[in-house]
Amino acid sequence: MSEMQPLHNDEEEDAVYDTSRAPKRVLIAGIVLTALGAAFLLVGYSGLSLLGPLNGPASGAILGLWQLVLSLIQLLAIPLGVGLISAAIVMRYVQRLFGASER
Repeated sequence: MSEMQPLHNDEEEDAVYDTSRAPKRVLIAGIVLTALGAAFLLVGYSGLSLLGPLNGPASGAILGLWQLVLSLIQLLAIPLGVGLISAAIVMRYVQRLFGASER
């Protein structure tokens, strides 16, 4: 049998519970999600004009699916991104308020 390793190590514990970088990661995720959602909405609605030459039931199905995707992005991506940005600001404030260490 191989030699057993200790379950917990002080360095591993610090790495697992290190929350000093969490606000920055949440902020970056929020900015990326908001920007991608906004870009997709801007490009997405102009993409509807590309479906104009298509006629028939297939174009109606594609148009309906495209509008569904755009609606989901509008309802989910941008508000979630803004929420993540707001959460990052609050997380950073709480860190400074309670004196969390900088790394």
